[in-house]
Amino acid sequence: MAVKRKKPVRQPQKQESHFWEESVTRKAPQRSADVRVAIRRNRKKAAYMNLGYAVFMLVLLGLMMIALVGYITLQSDITKAISQISSLEYQLAEKKSTNDENYNEIMNSIDLDEIRDYAINVLGMQYATDDQVITYSSGTEEYVHQVSEVGE
Repeated sequence: MAVKRKKPVRQPQKQESHFWEESVTRKAPQRSADVRVAIRRNRKKAAYMNLGYAVFMLVLLGLMMIALVGYITLQSDITKAISQISSLEYQLAEKKSTNDENYNEIMNSIDLDEIRDYAINVLGMQYATDDQVITYSSGTEEYVHQVSEVGE
């Protein structure tokens, strides 16, 4: 049952509200009863959801909720990791600062003149003379391993 519609020709009508201005109004086309019934039927079909469509939409909604929860969980984990990293960096900076302070305190507490005086006066040590110093080439190695007494 196909209903053929004729396209109505719309012609603007001039309606004067005041003598100094004109406005253009258009009339809506008159629809036949068959066309109105067909339009109403199509609107009902468009508004109707069958069971399969509803289940499909619920499954999609469930999948979207799962994805949303996963995304929020990942965001939370990333935020926690960033917070933990900044906390560890702060602890590292504190430990480096404490270590540097302790090192400087130890280095400042060592008095090399006092050590030299104690070695010479109490322990009886003396500076080496030129004839006691032996110079040699170590070859390619960075260190020397002494196996026996160095002869003169």
